Amino acid sequence: MALYNQKNYEEATKYFARLGFLDGAWGDLKLTKDSIYMYGECCFLAGHMDQSANGFKTFVTNYPDDKRTPQALLREIQSLLKSEGRLKEATEVWDVLEKRFPNSPQAKEARIEFEKIS
Repeated sequence: MALYNQKNYEEATKYFARLGFLDGAWGDLKLTKDSIYMYGECCFLAGHMDQSANGFKTFVTNYPDDKRTPQALLREIQSLLKSEGRLKEATEVWDVLEKRFPNSPQAKEARIEFEKIS
């Protein structure tokens, strides 16, 4: 977390990627889950939108009931919207967010993101 707190997102991305993939073998679910989420977030903050979208997709796929899932879906949408040629995917993720968490602040924010591009 120190690298993230220092806003060294490039190095934090590498750190969380390593933890996310290795810890699954060690059986530490919380550390693995947190690492995958933070990988997506660090990629987003570092401007690596394709990797961010993939990280958040992995998180949502593996931990659909986690309390951070609405935020992960929003970040996946934001990442996809900032990636070239991925609008269709962003719309598909938006549909999931709207169906699963229609009254969430993240769904409201996603609506605003899509209004910007309309």
